[in-house]
Amino acid sequence: MTDCLDKKQFASALPALRKVTEQPVAKVSPTPSVIEDVSLKLRDVNENTQDYWPTVLQFIQFASAGLSLDVPPPGDPNLLVSYSRGMRFGTVSRKIVLLDGSDIVDTRFEHCRIIFTKNPTPLRNVVFVDSVFEFPISDHPVPYIQKAARVLLASDLKSVSANL
Repeated sequence: MTDCLDKKQFASALPALRKVTEQPVAKVSPTPSVIEDVSLKLRDVNENTQDYWPTVLQFIQFASAGLSLDVPPPGDPNLLVSYSRGMRFGTVSRKIVLLDGSDIVDTRFEHCRIIFTKNPTPLRNVVFVDSVFEFPISDHPVPYIQKAARVLLASDLKSVSANL
């Protein structure tokens, strides 16, 4: 799919990629190899390129939804992590988790829908397994969101170790 595009062509195709990733993942049905290929190409695009951040943030949600099928559907969070220090949860499974300004350590999230907000949520020794990631989509995301997106984009999205 993206093999025929060089770096410059790929960067100019970001608006088209974003349109594709705004579709339900079931409608597009990307293969894991296509997701990996697009992810690698996105890492090579200059972050200052127009449409880069909204495309990357949308792609991560789309790609993680395509790779992690056994997660709760979109909806209201049933675990809100907000403005606490040193939260430890052990293992959290099949929850919709809103990360909104807490400090989380030594926690494993499995088959969860993880919703990031612009409020930094430091993560130490946190692992995400088969989870879907949602971000506020923005042309200029806060540095914390940029860092989280870089970590996720550099991973295989199936198992992510995060120290943010």
